[in-house]
Amino acid sequence: MPDPQKKRMNCWEYHRCGRQPGGKNTIGLGVCPAAQDTSFEGINSGKCAGRFCWAVAGTFCEGKCQGTYAQKQSSCQECDFFKIVLAEEGTLNLRTKLLKFLPPHTKHSILDNLKLKKIKKSVRFISQGDNKDEAYITKSGSCLLIVEKKNTLHPVDHRGEGDILNMSALFTGEPVNSHFEAETDMELWVLKKKIFKKIPENDPLLYNFLTEIVADRFDSQRPISDRTIGRYVATDIIGRGGYSIVYKGVDSVTNQKVAIKMLRHNMVKDSYFLQKFKNEAKIISRLNHRNIINIFDIKEKFQTAFIIMEYLDGESIAAMLKRLKKISYQDANNYLVQACKAIGHAHNQGILHKDINPENLVIIDNYHVKLLDFGLASFIHDDDDLIDGAFLYLAPEISKGGTSNIQSDIYSLGITAFEMVVGKRPYPEKDQAIFIKMRCESEIPDPKKLEPDLPDTLRRFIIKACRLDPKQRYTDMNQAIKDLSKPINENKKPSIQKPNCWEFMKCGRGLGDPKDKCYHTCPVTQTSSLDGLNEGDKSGRTCWLVTGTFCNNKDSGTYAEKIESCRHCDFYKDVNKASGQTMLSIDNVDIFGFTHLGLLPKKNEDRYLIRQMEDKSLLLAVADGLGGNVSSDFAAEIVKGTLVGLKKLIKGKELSQIKQMAIDLDKLISNKAEAQPELEGMATTLVCAILKQDKIHWINVGDSRLYRLRNKKLKQLSEDQTLAKFLIEEGELDPKKAKEHYSYDILDQCIGYGECNPETATFSIQKNDLLILSTDGLYKMVAKDTILSILNANTSIEVKTKGLTQAALNSGGKDNITIILAKINQTLK
Repeated sequence: MPDPQKKRMNCWEYHRCGRQPGGKNTIGLGVCPAAQDTSFEGINSGKCAGRFCWAVAGTFCEGKCQGTYAQKQSSCQECDFFKIVLAEEGTLNLRTKLLKFLPPHTKHSILDNLKLKKIKKSVRFISQGDNKDEAYITKSGSCLLIVEKKNTLHPVDHRGEGDILNMSALFTGEPVNSHFEAETDMELWVLKKKIFKKIPENDPLLYNFLTEIVADRFDSQRPISDRTIGRYVATDIIGRGGYSIVYKGVDSVTNQKVAIKMLRHNMVKDSYFLQKFKNEAKIISRLNHRNIINIFDIKEKFQTAFIIMEYLDGESIAAMLKRLKKISYQDANNYLVQACKAIGHAHNQGILHKDINPENLVIIDNYHVKLLDFGLASFIHDDDDLIDGAFLYLAPEISKGGTSNIQSDIYSLGITAFEMVVGKRPYPEKDQAIFIKMRCESEIPDPKKLEPDLPDTLRRFIIKACRLDPKQRYTDMNQAIKDLSKPINENKKPSIQKPNCWEFMKCGRGLGDPKDKCYHTCPVTQTSSLDGLNEGDKSGRTCWLVTGTFCNNKDSGTYAEKIESCRHCDFYKDVNKASGQTMLSIDNVDIFGFTHLGLLPKKNEDRYLIRQMEDKSLLLAVADGLGGNVSSDFAAEIVKGTLVGLKKLIKGKELSQIKQMAIDLDKLISNKAEAQPELEGMATTLVCAILKQDKIHWINVGDSRLYRLRNKKLKQLSEDQTLAKFLIEEGELDPKKAKEHYSYDILDQCIGYGECNPETATFSIQKNDLLILSTDGLYKMVAKDTILSILNANTSIEVKTKGLTQAALNSGGKDNITIILAKINQTLK
């Protein structure tokens, strides 16, 4: 595999002119301007200096000064170095970047409806100041973006295959802010405004993607001029909502961190959303309270609006609940008192929030509460009969069409409090009609029946805040604060053993169940461990991997025959929401595997497998499923089931055998996705290590990882096959900035998209080696130094594994976390 850290050659290394900083020919001639130019916002400076020398005035080539960009353009395009850089930068013979974002097997292909436009090299095909009604997608070739100031040309950016040119004009109608000049012959797909206008209706997801292209102008990788809103500079996207995008930023005058909330361009045309957006800023600017987010400014630019507000480095109560399931009584009490103070201050200023819920209460430094998102707020006496706010937290009178008031805000906080201490909301939510009926006709369930240790202080607040009759709720927040002023004590409850399949399905075929003459005990009760989840008190927890189980009154066949139906089974879904662990010792190798749901996901899309093959080889595998709510775990399950059936590796053909298996799986999953619309986009990563005698044969597809700890030094053996790696290799992304770039989370390779190119290798093991396989839920949340420290601690592999998992959870646990550790106690010959 190419080395992602490999430095691309610059112009003086290629031409050996000796005019780089410290070069032998700098005396008298000076340092080449290409070594110091920063026109490309970092691409043409530092270790990449001289990469775009043809765009820099006054360079030294062929023994003379080359003059301006315009003067030397023709000769530079004949230079071999120019051609090499274009190839390396991704402008020749590469798939378009746009297609990196469009999954295979989609029902549309926007490109099929677009005309091709051919541009000759050196032609200026867009001029600064133009008002065009079309954008372009680059099929082949490359161009420079050149700003003209006082009749002087300043190259500012470089675009190649797959880049979208002039997209903002279709959203905003702004004049083009630079010239576009072809460096090479180009082919462009032309996206006309009339086609663009049909996209929201025909393909909302694609339209959202194109909206993100415009929003991306404020990403930290763009030139500063593209991401400045007055005195504020946007740096990173930190949140996206249905009608707005939030950026982290900095005040260039005070150097203070800020949050910049931008109304999406596709919402600007809706006067209701635009007015609501502007009202939010005006309303919050009237509020000055330590528990309410601060507004610093409001700006209108780029045909949209921006709110500049306080940057909050904290965690919402919603995120905290996903992480902890429940919040301790003492913490809940403290948070509620501060929330009451914030809401009460708004009420005293004549303002209703109208959207109180756990998402809009953020905790700073584990204690300080901030109330945010006044996007739906209004004045108390406004005639506002719109039903706004998070539906599950709305007061019953609002559901019936009534107007918001102080008591409806109090009710929403009461439901939030119930969820904080109980871990769920009070009414069943699967059937909306039943939910509305119970909320409007039944008093809230007594939370103490669900939480016997709940202090009376919190119980009293929740019940009174959530009374059906608004007149029986608190008159104002001062009354609520008085009720929340007493000391709190709490106790913890024991965990509950999870059921196995025959207990869950109540089939009567479990161990010890009376035997019907027509049926036998289910085979899953007797099958030995496949991955540690199907034996002992956990037998029946992975029944779908066992042949001949009895479901729906019939023999369910082999794994391959039944997996399609098993994945829809409620028991399958229940097991894969939970955490699971495996502890085994096989032939002087100690293994511990662990998977955790994480704090934010609703289901576990990771899979892992530990098994001994027929030839006594030890197989370890981790897969991370992709593809959305319906199919995200299915591809990983198919891979796991296939690995269960792998009997042995052929001597001398180990790598080719497992590589072919991955390619076959890629085609299998790709064909399934193409044949079944509900599986569209289904795919998975895979990292698999097979210990055969004293060798490890391994394969990697995607961004799950294989590490080896040897002599207390940690080495990552697999490479992340991501778009970021692709861009780094093509010189389009600084490796140091990769983790903050959007491409870091986009896979370039996976099993299921029909173009799998696995990475394989073999190495010899040594006594005391520690193998680590993990999904990205670990390493994207935990720094390498922390991982190394935990692995080098004098603890068992179980403690190490759970320590790594806890470190990921402590850092936010945004994804499923799956880890296998294998300690080599003795090598086998």
